[in-house]
Amino acid sequence: MERMVGNWRSKCEVADNLKKDPDGMESFPEEDESWSEYEVRPQWWNPHRIPVCLTNTVSALYVDMQPGPAGVRGQLLKDAGMNEAIVIARSLNEYLTTMADRLEQGLMAWDVDKEWMNAATKTSIIEWKSMWG
Repeated sequence: MERMVGNWRSKCEVADNLKKDPDGMESFPEEDESWSEYEVRPQWWNPHRIPVCLTNTVSALYVDMQPGPAGVRGQLLKDAGMNEAIVIARSLNEYLTTMADRLEQGLMAWDVDKEWMNAATKTSIIEWKSMWG
């Protein structure tokens, strides 16, 4: 928990510093009508994203409490640190329930080297959305 709070605070500090820099403001565009179809706000960081899982890389899962106009409050985002957060579930509950269902159905498995993998193909599950079909 401390690591997640520390990560959140660190990103908030970086965002505050970027906002003070005239060139940094392009990472935080103003909302306009072009956002109407966005599930996720196209911002480098939003303090309304609550980290729920961090890895030893830059990847993380966040609960999004301030989604884009087409999103759902509480949706779960995967962010690999490239300003390309994607929605992987409508809620943390949906994510955990779906994961449990896939495990019980034998569709997912854990591998020490590959982490979560597709049980049939033995390939790493890089894009979580592919397991939600």
